[in-house]
Amino acid sequence: MLRVWMFGGVSVALEGRPARGAGTQRKPLALLALLAAAGEQGLSRDKLLLYLWPECDEEHGRNTLRQTLHALRRDLGEPLLFAGTSELRLDPGSATSDVGDFLAALVRGDAEAAAAAYAGPFLYGFHLPDAPEFERWAEVTRHDLAGRARTTFEQLAAQATRRRDAVSAGEWWLRAASVGSPTATPSHQTSAPAVRLAGQIRVAATGVALAVTAAVVFPLLWDGISGAMGVSRTTLDPALLAVAPFEVFDPALAVWQEGLVDLLARDLDGLGRLHTVSPSVVLRRWQGSPDPESASRLGRATGARLVLFGSLLGTGGDSVRLAGTLIDAATGGVIADLERRDQAARIDRLTDSVTLAVLHALDPALSAGARPGGGLRSVSLESLKLFLREEQFFRQTRWDSARAYYERATARDPSFALAYRRLGGVLSWSRVSYDSLASSYLLRAGSLNHGLGARDSVLLRADSLTAAVNITADELTSWNLSRELLRTVREATLLHSNDPEAWFAMGESGYHTGAGPLLTVPESEVL
Repeated sequence: MLRVWMFGGVSVALEGRPARGAGTQRKPLALLALLAAAGEQGLSRDKLLLYLWPECDEEHGRNTLRQTLHALRRDLGEPLLFAGTSELRLDPGSATSDVGDFLAALVRGDAEAAAAAYAGPFLYGFHLPDAPEFERWAEVTRHDLAGRARTTFEQLAAQATRRRDAVSAGEWWLRAASVGSPTATPSHQTSAPAVRLAGQIRVAATGVALAVTAAVVFPLLWDGISGAMGVSRTTLDPALLAVAPFEVFDPALAVWQEGLVDLLARDLDGLGRLHTVSPSVVLRRWQGSPDPESASRLGRATGARLVLFGSLLGTGGDSVRLAGTLIDAATGGVIADLERRDQAARIDRLTDSVTLAVLHALDPALSAGARPGGGLRSVSLESLKLFLREEQFFRQTRWDSARAYYERATARDPSFALAYRRLGGVLSWSRVSYDSLASSYLLRAGSLNHGLGARDSVLLRADSLTAAVNITADELTSWNLSRELLRTVREATLLHSNDPEAWFAMGESGYHTGAGPLLTVPESEVL
């Protein structure tokens, strides 16, 4: 029996032994992955040609497909491996797959079996640069399966919560958080905030450091974090906007797929009554393609009634075209279609124009005198690209890579507040929270805290206050700074109730600084 593994990478085993020959080559592996993921429905030969051999004419493509099928049957020792004629599929008596096990478990409602089958992002690290349709299919499938896995882990966390099993619930929340970005590394890696959260859950459950029980922790945890983690809501906030990842086909523009989420969310946050969903939450919750249906799902998952999605295309030379759609997630109706063109080197000007167009579509009075910026307009394009690439590493918890890019960005632009904030955060999480160099970076960021969006400004203020508390020896000064810190993180959770960074700042500050009537924040709220 052949086994095809696609979660966390791609490999093939025959009766438990690694495959040889064609079973180790990229195009044959891609063919097996396509058919294994298609299941009983299979795929037509024409689709397989489009996915794998787009450069071939029909005759040569079909001949190459026949040769590949023959090589796989021969080298894997499974003469009945493929079934069907016009529609090809894997014979269930000859081959199984981890994706098939995952989907079958979901169908029969076995969440634990589905969770056991999901070992990491679909086809992680596997690429066919000469097959763009295959790459797009893999990306869409990766998003879809990651979304299903995340929902499964959240269901298991909720079940553990109802059982008052604090440790298990914390572990399932870690799994859910680790699915975050579709490009996150496998092996259940997660972010430092989630790791710390799980650690505090374990402490609370065992009563070692916090004199509370799981019965207290988890109702509060579920109430507060379910909103931050994006559990589906029935009431959508009409002043909350989510910017979905933009579809980008040109590899030279790849940084803007997530980068436009970062830029536009920062531009729009705090303009008028408008607030935006944290990019990290959006990237964790996004599933599907850039269309009204997927955008509406994103709105329901994040509580945002307004959702912006679209695509960025190169138009020849050094120009780009951004096509966007703003929808009402409650009804699925289109509020406005937007199209803007500019030089690829002036993405800042392009996003400013889109920001003003969104504001005008919502309320023409809002766009009059509005000044987009989000704290990223004073930096060069190269520094901006470095920062956006850093943010992707940061969301994947790849601290060393993130640190290298943040250092390059701050070296290019010594007044780059957001890069200093992230650099301080990376150092405090990879070393210790009171690391002197980390504190100096956070204090530097605090001194540059002007012209930022509402969310970035309050979170940066909280981080710089934390650094000040860590380095202050005088008890009275430390106490006053702690009061201000807890007031600040409370403000952050009130203004950005769907933002896990705000909630993490609340829990982290209360855990290390202390809470109580004298500090104006009750212990229950910190928990």
